Amino acid sequence: MTINSSLLIYFIVCHPLFYIFHAFNISLIIYNNTESKFCMYILIYRRIRKRIVLQFPRCLSYAKIELLSIQKRGAFMQHEVFISYHRNSSAELVEHIVAALESHGIKCWYAPRDVDSSYAGDIVKAINTCKVFLLVINEQSSHSAHVLNEIDCAFNRFHQHESIRLLPFRTDNREISDDVRYYLGRIHFLDGTEPPEEDRINALVSRISYWIQSSEWNNNAQPVVQVQSIHSTTLVHNTNFVGRASELNEIYRLLHSDNNKLFLCGTGGIGKSELARQYGLKFQNEYRTILWFTYNSTLEDMIITDQFLLIHGLENEKQDLTTPQARETYYYKKLNYLKEHCDKHTLLIIDNFDAEDERTQELLEGPYSVIFTTRISREKDGYQELSIHPMDNPEDLIALFQKFYKRPLQSGDDMILLQIFDKIARHTYGIELLARQMQASRMSPASMLDFFNGKETPASRRSHIVMEHILNVMTDLFHLGSLTEEKLSILKNMALLPVEGIETETFFDLTELDDFMLIDELIDSSFIQYNYITDVISLHPLIVNTIQKNDSDFRL
Repeated sequence: MTINSSLLIYFIVCHPLFYIFHAFNISLIIYNNTESKFCMYILIYRRIRKRIVLQFPRCLSYAKIELLSIQKRGAFMQHEVFISYHRNSSAELVEHIVAALESHGIKCWYAPRDVDSSYAGDIVKAINTCKVFLLVINEQSSHSAHVLNEIDCAFNRFHQHESIRLLPFRTDNREISDDVRYYLGRIHFLDGTEPPEEDRINALVSRISYWIQSSEWNNNAQPVVQVQSIHSTTLVHNTNFVGRASELNEIYRLLHSDNNKLFLCGTGGIGKSELARQYGLKFQNEYRTILWFTYNSTLEDMIITDQFLLIHGLENEKQDLTTPQARETYYYKKLNYLKEHCDKHTLLIIDNFDAEDERTQELLEGPYSVIFTTRISREKDGYQELSIHPMDNPEDLIALFQKFYKRPLQSGDDMILLQIFDKIARHTYGIELLARQMQASRMSPASMLDFFNGKETPASRRSHIVMEHILNVMTDLFHLGSLTEEKLSILKNMALLPVEGIETETFFDLTELDDFMLIDELIDSSFIQYNYITDVISLHPLIVNTIQKNDSDFRL
């Protein structure tokens, strides 16, 4: 890259750092990242500064103008995320967040690092050109006048339906101020309070990456007839996943055999969906495209919806879907595109395929790789199947429990827990629920085992409360009667929704709730499943089945 002489002159003569280097007679190497190209200036300051000032005095003003122009272009046109925060309380955290985002190619703007000349003016410009307004919210930032000014600027863009996402990242559990609630009361906060910090930052990066990828896809879409590409699914990293190494390797072996179609079969809540997701994450470099589908009604409807299969040039809004014949025609357009343009390096993951569907065989005829998760065995029909059983490795079972039970375990607790797990058939989701409820009720493993064995102890009452959420194992996995009417109403409403779920803020608006507290409590207690990348909430199929079976409103 050719070094711009005017910039070099300005840097030598005008940059304040050079007064320090001048004093100590230091040779300096500068790496300048301009328009993503790196150039190196080797400057021996004392020997050349005076000569440049004497020979090129007229260049100085030009150099200043040109450098400021490049700074502004870099600061206000290249960043994607503006970070609003309280400097004294969150500076170190923000540095970690910025490092994580920028390591993923997501450019950030935050003060004071990126301020050029006018502090307030630069902040306004940066907010007006960002795609994501990230608010690191805690007690201090909630009451900061500067932060409130930044929220106001971002909210004005949001209110005008401009292309901006608001993402409050909450780092403590203190009450937010009324001023902040006025602007963000209907925005769902991303929880950053639960340690470890690295996991919370990873969740934040995943959410922002998903938003930016979706934004770039929509912005680049052209009204052309030709089909060009498929939008790959962003898979969620679940930090609570443990074990299943042998199953992951077996899935890989089976999919790389002569038959690259596989059904993962097992009972509800055993971990089929998460296993399929972890396979996609572990072996994602094996595939050019990975698509995640949630089966709800029919394979035809599943293929038609852009939520799962977005093909550039074949979007829903460009199609006639008013009649069954038109829908079928469109279904075949998308299916045939998959068959003609995809090979074994495209992976389709079809979750909750718990029905007989007349279009199964024609879907399986394509060259792409497919994983189905299902409760229904298809082996008798000649399909390749892998049965998913409860985990049997004691260390994995204990590790899963400790993902949700944070109290220290005492000597001998491991053996006690294994006895408890046997009581619930080592059911994956049952262990998670048990751990969460024991954590919330401050129950020890010994007290829980006493309850299972029918022993009356001082802790029996608490044990009974815990088991109200878990007993009637695998049939009534959830004791819904222990929930408040408000929470039960939320679950009933969600049971009416498609299994793939709904965006949290959309559900919030439809149900006219006062705040997100009840939803978040149901998420924390595992009644509601939460995708922290897409901000989508859904019910586990077992909960839907339990509600529909036991609630009179669904038997009318």
